[in-house]
This record gives sequence, structure tokens and C-alpha cells, in this order.
Amino acid sequence: MLFWFIIIVVLIGIVKVWYELNYSRIKGEFGERFIAGKLSRLDPNHYKVFNNLLLPCRSNSTMTQIDHVVVSSYGIFCIETKNYNGWIFGDAKQEYWTRVIYRYKDRIRNPMWQNYGHIKAIQDLVRNVNPNILIIPFVAFPSTEKLKISGTNCVGRGKDLIDKIESYKREVITDIERDKIFTILENANIKDEEVRKQHIRNIRALKNN
Repeated sequence: MLFWFIIIVVLIGIVKVWYELNYSRIKGEFGERFIAGKLSRLDPNHYKVFNNLLLPCRSNSTMTQIDHVVVSSYGIFCIETKNYNGWIFGDAKQEYWTRVIYRYKDRIRNPMWQNYGHIKAIQDLVRNVNPNILIIPFVAFPSTEKLKISGTNCVGRGKDLIDKIESYKREVITDIERDKIFTILENANIKDEEVRKQHIRNIRALKNN
């Protein structure tokens, strides 16, 4: 009887770990919707929000998908959402961070590196408006239980995102520049559904390789 009890407990633990790992992957879209809801509370007179931007990369003739971009007079905020469960540990300079779920550990690639590519794509597009444009990166974790990333203040919980954005109070972009940048990004955004689906397939193929 004790033997079967131990087997059941072990199986339950395995199922819980499997559920947490896979659920964190498939619920990415829900995390992005959560952040989009947060961003919708920003004052539209001062902040213009994009969600799920697909932009061309002029430097290498590819495309990059950006979860959220906020254009304001206080700078451009480039936001990557990672809807991981568990505890996340790492350093801004490390290529990989550690995720812990119960007693299970795995590695996730440093999302700040991914966000750097997004920033370069935005810079290339808006360079003619303002070559020294301030672009603030941020990686938001909506559902992580514990987050400990050293060497940066550009990583945080999803619930703290609005406070982070509104902490920038010095105007560094004129209203005219802000509106021009918004128009450039809006026009550059690739909306064709088939192109977007193919981009997703390409990304999945790269991950599998």
C-alpha cells in the first residue's frame, strides 16, 4: 500500500511540473493581453500604444515581432512580455537565466538580448526623425512568483509596468516628433495575416533547430 502511495505522489509531482512548464508556454498570448490591458490605462493624450507589432529589419532584411511599444514625449518604451511561472534568477549580462518550478530547474534565454534586436529595428525606422531617440527597454513577467535579476532595472513584474513608464517625467521628444514616430511605426507595421503566420512558422522552425 505504501509503495503505491509513493508512486501516486511521484506521478502527481511529475504531472504538476509538466503542467507548469507547458502551461507557461501556451499562455504567452494571455500574458500579452494582460500587459496590453495595463497599457490601455495610460493617458492617451501623452502615450500612444502599439501591441503585437511586426516590423521590417532594414539591417538584415528580416522581420521582428515586438509585443508592445509605447510612444510618448518621455521616450519610446519597447516591452517584451514573458509569461513564465516559477522563480526566475539571472544577471543582465548572462545569455541564459534559470527558472525554478518546485524542484525542477531549466534555462531560458535572456529576453533582454531579444529586446535589443527590437530596439535596433525601431531605431532604424525612426532615425530620420531623431537619431538620438531615447528607447527604454523593459521585460515584463506577468505571472512569475519570484524574480531576481541583477545588473538592470529594466526587468520587472507586469503589475509594476505602469509605474515604471510613468516614472519618466522629463520630455525628450517634441509632440511633433512623437506623432511622426507613431505614424512611421503604424505604417511600417506588417498587418498581412499570411505574412504574420509565416513569420511565426519561421520562428518555431528556428527554435526547433
